[in-house]
Amino acid sequence: MRVKVSSIAAQLTVRLLLTPILLASCAATTEPFVQLSGTSGSVSWEIVDVSQTGVAGEEIRWSYTLILRSNGGAITFETLQTGSEGGGEGVHVSPFTERLESHGRLLINGSYTLQRNKMSSELFGNSLTHLEGVRLFHRLTGRDQDARPVRVDVRFTLSAGLGARPPGSASRSRGQPGDSDGESTHAGSTGSTGFAHERIGSEPTLLERALMDDIQDRSLDRHSPLDAALIVSGARDRQELEALRYRFEQSAAPIVARVNGLSTPADRAAALLGALHPARTSQAPLLREYAVNATTLIDVIETGRYNCVSATIVFTLLAARVRLDANPVLVPTHARAAVLIGGRRVPVEATAPYGYDPSEAERRQILRRFRADVDAAPSYAEEQATDVDFLALLGAVYTNASTYRSRDGNVIAAAALAGRADPFVASADRALLNRVRIGLLNELAVDSSNRGNHEDAINALQEARRLVAQEDETAALIDQSLTAVAITWLRETEASADDATILAFPDRLAAGSVAWSESRSYALRLVAYRRTQRGEWELALRELREAATLTRIPESRNEAIGNAARVELAYIDELASRDAERAWLAFQTLQLDESDAELGTARRRVGHRVAVALMQSRMNQQRCEELDAPLTLWREVDAKADPEGAAASCYTNRGIALWEREEIVRAADEFRRAYGLAPREPVMAQNLIAALHRLVSDRVREGRCLDALPLIREGLSLSPNDAWLRQAGATCGLAP
Repeated sequence: MRVKVSSIAAQLTVRLLLTPILLASCAATTEPFVQLSGTSGSVSWEIVDVSQTGVAGEEIRWSYTLILRSNGGAITFETLQTGSEGGGEGVHVSPFTERLESHGRLLINGSYTLQRNKMSSELFGNSLTHLEGVRLFHRLTGRDQDARPVRVDVRFTLSAGLGARPPGSASRSRGQPGDSDGESTHAGSTGSTGFAHERIGSEPTLLERALMDDIQDRSLDRHSPLDAALIVSGARDRQELEALRYRFEQSAAPIVARVNGLSTPADRAAALLGALHPARTSQAPLLREYAVNATTLIDVIETGRYNCVSATIVFTLLAARVRLDANPVLVPTHARAAVLIGGRRVPVEATAPYGYDPSEAERRQILRRFRADVDAAPSYAEEQATDVDFLALLGAVYTNASTYRSRDGNVIAAAALAGRADPFVASADRALLNRVRIGLLNELAVDSSNRGNHEDAINALQEARRLVAQEDETAALIDQSLTAVAITWLRETEASADDATILAFPDRLAAGSVAWSESRSYALRLVAYRRTQRGEWELALRELREAATLTRIPESRNEAIGNAARVELAYIDELASRDAERAWLAFQTLQLDESDAELGTARRRVGHRVAVALMQSRMNQQRCEELDAPLTLWREVDAKADPEGAAASCYTNRGIALWEREEIVRAADEFRRAYGLAPREPVMAQNLIAALHRLVSDRVREGRCLDALPLIREGLSLSPNDAWLRQAGATCGLAP
């Protein structure tokens, strides 16, 4: 929340600090629903992370990321042109200078807006209701390392709903090598039904019993890793196992053959990952569509759907066949792999076509699937990652299936599957399976929240929080998710809720928890904003101060403190117009962040208002001796201030009032004080001389020349050529 002071009123806007969209534990929420790719010369390209917003029937806006990869030498691009067929407005960047290194990657963020009044009526009938799509092109020109001109053409189609479909539906479009247009095809549902984990029963099959017997010594002696993965995935009998094995081998053999032809481990690792994804190959990729619930190898074989667990299973299985030393890795948000290259464990994000040793920019794109707070994500070196063996990854399949059953209310099946997972990990590492369960609950909460079922999301996350054994990265992840879901829910209900309802909202969370504190802090800020609109400054201040003490996020705390200071300044500014003394006392207690330039400016402006108001109030009451403090502040906040002149005016006004009451002696004293403060102001001397004239006249008339002489001398010191004073002095024997 940010508050800016303007005159008496304070204008506030509330800004959410925790992004409300959760992405965690294999969540595919931000996976582009349509993925486009192709080649142009020696450059391959891919459109990812498409998102859509708009106004129904009026406008559609897309944003996306264009990834370029060099399959040859380096290219230095000099210009980027964009255009469309359909009359929209896209990004136009000129000049544009970027360098695509040899066998490197270059990311370009783009946006495109299509408005009804700018559409081609031939293509779309002047309506967004039946919009099929708009074809965009990006043309990049530059020079290669030999200074020869290079042109890269990228053409793709954006359609209504692209990047904005609800969870449970998906589509995909991709180009073929040599074809940069990218024809669209649509895949089936990715909802909660039709996934292979549903085949895994409460009672183990004969195949599962045999596998459990085999792994008692924590090794596979009578089963291949592939067969073990298929049995865990739900292969119910020997015939089905053989059929699934055959299908996998048929798909894997060409990939292995192509990749094995490469000489270095790094090349083989990158090529293997690329060969699994349609964005990097046209030759029957295995991983074709991300789906949250596709946690088994059977999902991959039968539908091409995958999540982080099943994708890591595929990569790990095939890595061994292309002479790579690879292992699974479990982190609080998801599963990935690692490959030993030159003594270094290189990360492999199997869910992403560019996930081999990703750059920081690519890593941030990948993490958007799993985290709401990408900026706060730990680095690979810092994250709570655990290298595990293949059996532990298979145990994660059972753990995920158990979690699905638990969320469906099938407690018996959930317990059975959880127990079946235990033998797949060493007893000392059983906590890993608990972490897998927590991560999946977090993911299911993401899905529920994105569908608007925030209460179910909160319930799943609170269940996950109860499973947390220690306050570590996993605990922080769940706390962040709980907070984000709660605040999302609060934001959606805030418009129709009164103050009391908003303030009571956090009570549905565990008192004292991170989520309770953060949502309570946010609720207080929302209500404080409302109060400022109603001029309820003191209540707003109290709530903002409480909000600052509740939040544990430094940015939120600093902002709440800053907002409280801004509201307090606005309150003091308003108070100065009706009660200068109270405004002064309130201003004296201000505690502001001196490093905040905006607050400093506001303080000076309000300080000027308070100082002037208090001076005016005290001058009106002729309390001239009490002007020092406001005069000092006035001097501090206004370089053009004249505090001496203001004080002199006060004494002058008090002297005039005494003069009018014929209290000339006291009036002369006030004029003397005024003259002493502002001797260069002619009016100050004139007032004092006028008072001296009266006093001298009275004393000379009464024959009291001895009393008149000091006054005459004082007057002549102010005005040596004053003829009347000279004559009075002569009368009293004053030497000329």
